[in-house]
Amino acid sequence: YQEEIHMRKYLNIILFGLLVVIGCEDDKASESDPVNPLVGTWSLTSVSFTLYTNPAQTVTFTADGESTYETLIMTESGTYSYQGAIDGDMLSGSGTWSSTDDILTLVEDGATTLWTYSMTNDDNWSCYVETPENDDYYGRRTEYSWTRAE
Repeated sequence: YQEEIHMRKYLNIILFGLLVVIGCEDDKASESDPVNPLVGTWSLTSVSFTLYTNPAQTVTFTADGESTYETLIMTESGTYSYQGAIDGDMLSGSGTWSSTDDILTLVEDGATTLWTYSMTNDDNWSCYVETPENDDYYGRRTEYSWTRAE
């Protein structure tokens, strides 16, 4: 009878130990896979284009819901799509995305663009890309600002 009590005691200790280990592993798995803060549906706040002429010229379009608007959807699986208009010009597209530190990599129709981005908070972020001057175009900076859609 005494042996049976010791055996149950050891069995309970082993089972408790297993539950603690399993519980800790679940916590580690969820902590190591946080959802990227860029995942979600975003509404355009504004877009600016700066031409590096002498002097530089900047044109900003603020989202008004009529001639300037855009919705961007970034999925957890690394795909994105967008649709809208900037100053009345319709646009849409899709591709894949990834981010590291402050660089957002977008691949669309085989072309890769590296955007520098920053998040003001969980619901607002902006990104920009600079394009050097070439024989056909002035150098330019394009900057988008986004807010999380409701």
